Amino acid sequence: MKRILTYIFSSFIFLTSSASTRGDSLYAVQQFKESAGAYESELAQGVNDEIFYNLGNCYYRMGEIPRAILNYLKALKVNPQHSDAQDNLMLCLELSGGQVGSADELFYTTWLKSLLSSKNANQWGNLATISFAVFLLFGVIFLLAKTPLVKKCMFFIAVFSFLSWVVLNIFAYSSKERFYNAEHLVVMKMTQLYESATEASKQVGEIPAGSILKFNDEWVHVVLPDGREVWCQKSQVEYVKI
Repeated sequence: MKRILTYIFSSFIFLTSSASTRGDSLYAVQQFKESAGAYESELAQGVNDEIFYNLGNCYYRMGEIPRAILNYLKALKVNPQHSDAQDNLMLCLELSGGQVGSADELFYTTWLKSLLSSKNANQWGNLATISFAVFLLFGVIFLLAKTPLVKKCMFFIAVFSFLSWVVLNIFAYSSKERFYNAEHLVVMKMTQLYESATEASKQVGEIPAGSILKFNDEWVHVVLPDGREVWCQKSQVEYVKI
């Protein structure tokens, strides 16, 4: 299994298991295009989250960030707990500038989206588990404490921990819904947006490659990250479907 570990001016992908397929062998010698072709052939035999993940890594190494995003999303459709795909997806979104809110957003909306994007669903869930454990610990101390001051301190810490547990669970659920359960499409290259389903209609802007959009129906009616509903050409995007 391969993983993108970090990005500081350049990115590094490491192999964490021996090559067991033709795609792995080609990837190991940096023949990324041929490796992607081999993984695509493997998908004909059945859907597999690791193959989608490996495809994402191939496209990442070839500089095709939107297609890498597409395949990481497909991996997460099959297995929402795939932490490597979650991490690489967030990295690629940073690189592409996708999922950027409108400049007209209120500052706290932009801040909240940025905070939600800072961790994946599993990480928010882990923090929620820690908060609940802290709540139980200080709850027990509160029950056993004998002095009013200690009981008061333990009470407030326990309440804060419980509220943190609730908020972190909401964050985990929202993060999961954002990428895994909703239907999405990925913009493959910078494309124009239209008011209605015809090229003769008024252009209302453009959307950068790598953006992840929700879609409503055919041609394609899309919902931008800032909530606006517009139209773009179906040939310029690809559905996240497996």
